This record gives sequence, C-alpha cells and structure tokens, in this order.
Amino acid sequence: MEKIIVNLCESLHLQKPNRQARLKAWMVTYGLESRELARAAGVSPQMMSMIISGRRAPRERIERLVQAGVPRELLPDPREGKRSSSSSIA
Repeated sequence: MEKIIVNLCESLHLQKPNRQARLKAWMVTYGLESRELARAAGVSPQMMSMIISGRRAPRERIERLVQAGVPRELLPDPREGKRSSSSSIA
C-alpha cells in the first residue's frame, strides 16, 4: 500500500511526500473525497480540511477516521494538531 502511495506521489512530482501529500494520494487511490472522510469522522468539511492539513487533530475524530479505515500513519498526531487555547498572562 505504501509503495502505491509513494508511486502516486512521485507521478505527481512530489519528491519527498509529506504526511498530507501521502494522505491525499491515499484518498485519490481509493476514490475518496474529503467530504466523505468528514462524514466518517462526524465533522464539517471545513474541519476535515483542517485535519488533513494538520492544523487541527481532535483525538476522537482521528480515532473515528482510523476505525473507518484511514491508515493512522497518514493522519496527524493528535498532540501535533492541538492549538493552545490558554494564554500565559503574568
């Protein structure tokens, strides 16, 4: 599977495909669109876009995507996608 994704990324002229590019290649390979993944994760298409890009990674949504069949290594680490909502005021 990883070989197929890497080959697809190379055919798209991506020398060193990052996680996001590999996820998008996986989606193309299986004919999936982000709105279908959004439905599987129970999020809006906008939130799915943020998950794909790695800007957000709610743990429960990542787990739902894994349960739906998305390879975990193609999804952002929930710790990396979190934004700190607290500010340090001294």
